[in-house]
Amino acid sequence: MSKIFSLLFLLASPLASAPLPEYGSAGSFAFIDQDGKLFTEKNLAGRFWIMDFIFTRCSGPCPLLTRNMAALQKTLPEDVGLISITVDPDHDDPLVLYAYSKENGAQSGRWYFLSGSKEKIYPFIRGKMLNAVEPNPSAADAGEGFIHSQKFVLLDEHGMIRGFFDGEDPAVGGKIKRALKGGKPEPWEPRVNALLNASSAFFLLAGYFFIRRGRIRAHLFSMGLAFLISGAFLVNYLIYHFRAGSTTFTGEGLMRVIYFSILISHSILAVAVVPLVLITIFRAIVTDYEGHQKIARWTLPIWLYVSVTGVVVYRMLYRI
Repeated sequence: MSKIFSLLFLLASPLASAPLPEYGSAGSFAFIDQDGKLFTEKNLAGRFWIMDFIFTRCSGPCPLLTRNMAALQKTLPEDVGLISITVDPDHDDPLVLYAYSKENGAQSGRWYFLSGSKEKIYPFIRGKMLNAVEPNPSAADAGEGFIHSQKFVLLDEHGMIRGFFDGEDPAVGGKIKRALKGGKPEPWEPRVNALLNASSAFFLLAGYFFIRRGRIRAHLFSMGLAFLISGAFLVNYLIYHFRAGSTTFTGEGLMRVIYFSILISHSILAVAVVPLVLITIFRAIVTDYEGHQKIARWTLPIWLYVSVTGVVVYRMLYRI
C-alpha cells in the first residue's frame, strides 16, 4: 500500500527543472543557407536551436558531428531547429552545402547549413558563440584545413546561448533533451492524466479487495471513485490534445517497439472499456447482480490494464 501512495506522490510532484544559464546573445548576424536564402537572427525567433561548426571536406571530427546532428533531428522535438555553420566558406558555398545537406538527410526548414565570408563567420563563432576556429597552418591536405570547436551550442528562441555540449559524445542527445526540459516548462495536463490513471488503478484494486471480503459499501465507494476519476481523465485528455495536439515519441530501437506495443493495446482497450464499464455499472444499479458479476470479470482487468498502461505511456513519452 505504501508503494502505491509513493507512486501517486511521485506523479503529483512537479518535475525538477533547473533554469538554464545564459552565456550571452547571438546578436545580429546575416548568413546564407543551403538554399541561397538569407538567414539572420530573426530566424531564431520562436524555437530553440542546436548549432555546430563543420566543413564539408573535413577528414577529422566533422562527419561524426554531422551524424550526431542527424540523430538529434530524429530524437529531439520537431520544434527544435538545427544549424551547421561552415568554417570553410571559401569552398562551402550554398551549392556545396545543399549537396551536403541532402547527403546527410537534412529536413528542409529545420536543419540549416550556413555560409558567408570568413570576415563575418569567424568573429561570430569566436565572439558570439564563444567557440574556437582557426585555419590549420600545418594541414597536410584540405581535409585538415581548419581547427574548430566540436561543441554543440544550445540557443533559445531569443538568440541567447543556454548551453554547450560535446558534439562527439554519443549521449549528447539525452543531455540536450534534459537541458531543454529545464529551459521549457512541462505541460501540466499529462502529469495530471498520469495521476488520474494511477488513482483509478488504486481504487479499482481497492474495490476488488473490498468485494472479495464482502464489504459492499466500501466496494461501491471505491468503484464509484474509480469511475469519476476515469471520467475526469477523459475530459482532461480530450481538452489537452485538442489544444496541444499529439506528442511525438522520440525513443529508438527496442524502446520504440515496446512503447508502440503498449500504446496500441492501451488505445484499443481504452475504447472497448467504456461500454463495458457503463454496462457493468448499469447492471449493479438495476440490482442484476448475477449479470453484474459476469461482465465485471471482464471489465475489471481491462479497466485496470488501461489505467496502469496509461501511467506507463506517460512515463515513456515524457521521461525518456
